Amino acid sequence: NYQLAVSCFACLDFMTTWFNLFSLIARDVLGFFGLILLIGPICGMIGANRLSRNIVAVYLFFCMAKLAWQVFLAIFLSFRYFWWFLWLLFVAVVQFWITKIVATFWLALGKLESGRRKQLANYSEPPAQMVYW
Repeated sequence: NYQLAVSCFACLDFMTTWFNLFSLIARDVLGFFGLILLIGPICGMIGANRLSRNIVAVYLFFCMAKLAWQVFLAIFLSFRYFWWFLWLLFVAVVQFWITKIVATFWLALGKLESGRRKQLANYSEPPAQMVYW
């Protein structure tokens, strides 16, 4: 279920962005840009919950921006701090994976009609009925 996966990955993305925002080295480099990147995971959670393709597209844009930023930081810091380079490279790989999942979800939402998306967003399972035979 991509809806649940995107919600979970948006939470993971929010936590990694928050961690990078307050890390020692990235604090000097990331600054205000890190706060702006927190908008993406929030849109991801809302878009996945509502099955809104436009809001998921905003999250996809922020995922790509964060991925580019992580790669830039990994290259920029590779000359100074080798261990930070490895950490940021790992975070970039995780961000690439999250971006791939979000892009797949966005494409899947594009294949659904608007009415069907609304129907799926409002779907609730009927309570199970116990039958004794």
